[in-house]
Amino acid sequence: MNKRLTPIILSGIFAVAAMVSTCTVQRVAGPGTGSETTNGIAATIRYQDGTPVANASVKMRPSNYLSDTSALPVARSASIIDTITDSLGRFVIPNVDSGDYAIEVLDKNRSEGTVFRGSALKNQLTDWGVTFLNPVGVISGSVNIAQLPDSATVFVQVFGLDRVERINRETGNFAIGNIAEGNYSIRVLPSRATYLPQTVDNVVVSANRTTTVDTVNLTAISAWYNSGKVYLNTTPSGADVAIDIYRFPVLLRLTKDNFDFLTARPGGDDIRFIKSDNTAFPFQIERWDAVNGLAEIWISVDTVFGNNSTQYFTMLWGNPDAASAENSGAVFDTGMGFQGVWHMSDVDGVSCTDATDNHYDGTLYAMSAASSASGAIGGARRFDGATNYIVMSNTADSKLNFPQNGRYTVSAWVNTEVMDLDYHCIVTKSNQQYGLQLNNQNMWQFFEFENKQGWASTDAPASVNTWKYVVGVRSGAKQYIYVDGALADSVITLTSDPSIRYTSDNVCIGKRASETNRWWKGMIDEVRICSWSSSINWIKLCYMNQKPNDALVTFK
Repeated sequence: MNKRLTPIILSGIFAVAAMVSTCTVQRVAGPGTGSETTNGIAATIRYQDGTPVANASVKMRPSNYLSDTSALPVARSASIIDTITDSLGRFVIPNVDSGDYAIEVLDKNRSEGTVFRGSALKNQLTDWGVTFLNPVGVISGSVNIAQLPDSATVFVQVFGLDRVERINRETGNFAIGNIAEGNYSIRVLPSRATYLPQTVDNVVVSANRTTTVDTVNLTAISAWYNSGKVYLNTTPSGADVAIDIYRFPVLLRLTKDNFDFLTARPGGDDIRFIKSDNTAFPFQIERWDAVNGLAEIWISVDTVFGNNSTQYFTMLWGNPDAASAENSGAVFDTGMGFQGVWHMSDVDGVSCTDATDNHYDGTLYAMSAASSASGAIGGARRFDGATNYIVMSNTADSKLNFPQNGRYTVSAWVNTEVMDLDYHCIVTKSNQQYGLQLNNQNMWQFFEFENKQGWASTDAPASVNTWKYVVGVRSGAKQYIYVDGALADSVITLTSDPSIRYTSDNVCIGKRASETNRWWKGMIDEVRICSWSSSINWIKLCYMNQKPNDALVTFK
């Protein structure tokens, strides 16, 4: 049994004895503002008898990493590091981009290893304490090569590990050795661009055992009868964003004017989105209404190029045998910092589903299917200003419990029906923690409560009976509020209060958390809480893409 201590989060700059050497790194752009200079991941590795594991290979990769099939050297960065343990079995990897990682430690001489998953946080060192090695296992399987040309090569990759193997072209078999205990996802990647890659999830590896996956069948693109191109325009004539944006959830709207719903499977089960190399983009269908000819789909695009009007990717549909491949957790990836995403489009009247893998699903109170409304993006929820609200269970002590002077972003599309010089909450996590609301001066307000000091608020003029995209950003001691993609203000006003900061409420939408006041009257759509300080370019691209007259996407 692999023994492991709970990770310890340590703040500040550390003087670490016998710090292992790592390569010089170059910063990698991401969605947040600022950079990480004092964070990292550390652990101490031992054999089962307690002795330290010296000079073992340590490889850190992003949790969604896939090894290059070209056999080129791995390009080092702040999120890709190779190092070794020191004489005491320790390693420290400093200056890591925030996100989720797989850290693989192997002693090939003893065929023992471990893989643990850690998160790098801004300005913090995550110390995983002592981790013990176990005997490794093997992942094996086969690929149906009958339909492939003889010259085609097929690779097998492991998500999060620097591993890639070729299948045996005569038998179709493959085996990946020296895999530590754990649960993995693998991808089968054909070299021919006429076939789509295939992912196999929940591959459980045990010590000293071979785990055999079911035969993988690759599907030719020709099995999809229809295709269209999704163009992205970030020039001044489009979204007007000049820099590249990474891992961005692009919103695609389909209507009966640009798409024939009769040519796709019910529910859109057969749709796929691929790049020029046939790499599939993760996607989530928020709504698929073939009767009325309406659909909203979120697609995680690895790079949206700045000041570009020629970028496109391909949508496939029209395969009667294709099963659904949507994966909301891969689109709104917690490793990227999406910690809660509620589209507000559930139509059952009792639930509000979180699109992330955190599954902070909301429970509706005094609401029914009748509270569903047409939103800024698909469906939304209408609140009556007196009884309706939504509570996100299990969020009191969760990834949404940000520290004072932390880094996080809260956003929502809102449409208020009243401006009556009273408070109306959009989304809050206690009046003594943080929230987004309409205040008693008819202003949009983002606030953070400072322990024994009071409310640090940043405000912007509000408007009634119209959809507005409101975003609050906390970045350490700085605070910002954006309206419709533009910075509205960054001035912090402190309202004094000697109370203790309170962090034990669940997140609440539609009223003040844990209290029966400050009810919202109007509609709320697309609520997000993220564990990064969103940049102005990220926020602008969200608005330009999500507003009703989308300026980013053209489908044809």
